Amino acid sequence: MDSYINDKPFYEKSLSKLQNSNQSLGYSICIVDGKSSCEFNFGEKGFTQFGAVVEDHGVWGDASEYFATDKYAKMNAFLLMAFPALAKLANRNVRKIRSASV
Repeated sequence: MDSYINDKPFYEKSLSKLQNSNQSLGYSICIVDGKSSCEFNFGEKGFTQFGAVVEDHGVWGDASEYFATDKYAKMNAFLLMAFPALAKLANRNVRKIRSASV
């Protein structure tokens, strides 16, 4: 299960940071075979998140059915408590990347 969140300004600045670091994965994007695009395109342009997919869990008609399987990685108590703080840090980093000069 995934949601698509990369807006173009964030994507462009993240891509620049990723390329400058000589990495192919980071900042919520992935470069596959030198290609990357923030437009959802089923891979022909290198959709940025497909390169990070490591396992296919299939297609589910109802999210609750998937959540009930052993394929869904449930958060433990520590992660449930830490998630709000981690989300706040992640959002701060996204704002910082968006506002950075390329």
